[in-house]
Amino acid sequence: MSDSLPVAKHAFNAAMETTLNRSLAIGAQRGGEYLDSWAVENQVATFISHVLALPIVAGREREYKRLLMAAALVDVKDSRMSGPWKSDTTDDGINYRAAFTTWRDEYEAFIREDSSVFESTFGLAILASS
Repeated sequence: MSDSLPVAKHAFNAAMETTLNRSLAIGAQRGGEYLDSWAVENQVATFISHVLALPIVAGREREYKRLLMAAALVDVKDSRMSGPWKSDTTDDGINYRAAFTTWRDEYEAFIREDSSVFESTFGLAILASS
């Protein structure tokens, strides 16, 4: 038998485990607080579907992506409404919708200004080749 001292974890592994353990604890908590909004049958994608049907305006791709990101956040909050009640779900939903509305109005102006956009027969928007 050896009288060796316990070996300390490497700094990287100790730091990584601290964050991962905290992340796992938060994930476990979220699983109890919300409906499983990642299960296909619980997904709400109304806003995402709306944005995906919009034309992508040349030179405004970043604004389109921001609109899509905001739509995803609204849909996630809506998906969680079927789970246990948390007032921050509706509070965040109001805030995400407010931002979405402003950015959607701004994007509408870009669509109106761009004459190179047309709708495909599938209802998806594509850019006309110049």
